[in-house]
Amino acid sequence: MRWLLIDLGLVLLTFVLLVALALRVWGKVRQVNHEAAELRGRLSTLTEETATLAARLDAAEVAERLNGRIPA
Repeated sequence: MRWLLIDLGLVLLTFVLLVALALRVWGKVRQVNHEAAELRGRLSTLTEETATLAARLDAAEVAERLNGRIPA
């Protein structure tokens, strides 16, 4: 009977440890997903800023070419 209780205790302890590890991994997964969402937001912002800067650069190049064609 004593060995049965020891075995049962070991099984329960192992189960508790597995649950604790699973909860820790789940927390890390949630943290990574949150950070990935933040990075997607930053990427979206940077993409918009890049498009704006590219449009400004194109406009500046066009203006420079037009100024070069105008006789002084």
